[in-house]
Amino acid sequence: MGSGRILGTLALAGCALLGAAGCGESTEQAAAPAPTPTGENGVAELSAQQLVGRSVQALKEGRSARAAGALTSDGEQIGLDLALDTGANCAGTMTLGSDGGFTLVKIGNDLWIKPDAAFWATHGGSAVSDLVGDRYLRTTADDADFADVASLCDLDDLADSIGRNAVDVAKGPRTTLRGIPAVTVTGRNEGEPGTLYVATEGRPYPLRLEKATGPEVGGIDFTDFGVPVPATAPPPDRSVDLDELRRKTGSGGGPTTV
Repeated sequence: MGSGRILGTLALAGCALLGAAGCGESTEQAAAPAPTPTGENGVAELSAQQLVGRSVQALKEGRSARAAGALTSDGEQIGLDLALDTGANCAGTMTLGSDGGFTLVKIGNDLWIKPDAAFWATHGGSAVSDLVGDRYLRTTADDADFADVASLCDLDDLADSIGRNAVDVAKGPRTTLRGIPAVTVTGRNEGEPGTLYVATEGRPYPLRLEKATGPEVGGIDFTDFGVPVPATAPPPDRSVDLDELRRKTGSGGGPTTV
């Protein structure tokens, strides 16, 4: 399988997990971090569409967050635990059920991905696995084979997608999530029902995106708002340049044959 197909699988899985928000391209710049207010923030009195808009704004203004959750699709559980920010930096992991998973680090335009042994066994094969070993694949967000994976790191993109995909929304009841007072907003994403939980105290952050019914069931929780992404570049001896790997596998400038 070529690296384009491998990483395409990963990117599509990521988009599926973030499916309540969707994947897309952001063109807006986030504002500087704003102080976090305390007490009731008043969003529970807003309309459903206004609630969504305020949560999008809060997520952008927070500048960084952690997205973690799981989605079951076709009997397989896809998991994500990713710290990301509005500068499109990120660090975290993704699992693809029985297909294994990978660690992801993106700093600026530089991207490192380290599939685990189970992923290589399912998608790569021993030849490339032996070449890479316990090291990262090193490339950039400009590499067409990896662009979709890199796009998972953009918090601006994710925030915009929440608003862009808010269709047929309606305000639901108040509730408490992880000890945080919240109000719910229900809507549809590509015809499937979903629920957004928005904090009603402090900043109106989106706390959770959830799909309880349909072919894909699960949710993603947002935490650690404003916490810097703990992204550290792997040292040179712990990574393999993707272009070098392509030359060794004889795939030239196209997708790496693995």
